[in-house]
Amino acid sequence: FDPAKPDSKVDAILIDIDHSTTHFIDPASASFYSPSSIAAVAGKLRPGGIFALWSTDEVEPSFLEAMQECLADVQADRVEFVTPYREEPAFNIVYLGKRS
Repeated sequence: FDPAKPDSKVDAILIDIDHSTTHFIDPASASFYSPSSIAAVAGKLRPGGIFALWSTDEVEPSFLEAMQECLADVQADRVEFVTPYREEPAFNIVYLGKRS
């Protein structure tokens, strides 16, 4: 975000800051997953703008609820992929929501 234009809006915000919504790289980021923090990020989106967040864990219902408080069309999509490190496919979750 441009500090010289604090009211500017964007079309998409794509986030990858932790391993998941509950397994943090730094404990200081825990508050990011709250409804008020998600609302603050969503406030930077233009109408129809997309918020997306990557996670390595299964879907976390409380994070979906936090997103639903300020975003529309909220969903969590499981993306599976082959990896040479295990026999079964690995997966990630991508959370998506749209600003109304």
